Amino acid sequence: AVGSPSMTTKDGKRTDLYTPVKAVNAELKNLDEAYLDFSWVGAMPVKGSEVQGEVKQIEMCGLSLDKIDAISELSCTQNTLIGAFKNGEGRDGFLISNFSDPSLLKKDVVSLRFNGADSALVYHGQTKEVVELSSSNFEITLDEGDGIFVIPFKK
Repeated sequence: AVGSPSMTTKDGKRTDLYTPVKAVNAELKNLDEAYLDFSWVGAMPVKGSEVQGEVKQIEMCGLSLDKIDAISELSCTQNTLIGAFKNGEGRDGFLISNFSDPSLLKKDVVSLRFNGADSALVYHGQTKEVVELSSSNFEITLDEGDGIFVIPFKK
């Protein structure tokens, strides 16, 4: 049924929500193997270089990190939210998301340098891959509403 708040109707027919919710569940299942081992440290909102004027959603973050020690350089074209995490071994993990209004359809080019890392394990959607870093630099383009979980490391 169109506009139904559930994934299925009472008689078991799939609604328009079924397929998108199934996709999100698959993404979460892919990510949980790493993400569940990490504890939240804080979040750092970053204003994008292409963004003009005040950014209310960044102001609303309130209790946020001013910097993240594991990242020595950072730039983004759209508003970006970086969640900082640590696991029990002291390894860093970062949830990086395009924090712009999704209705504006703005892609976010995020570039950062991880201190001392030469590789990163990147979880994006239903995929995960190890990416080799050149001079500890990492860059990705995130679609509107998109995000990744990154674990930088040194081999």
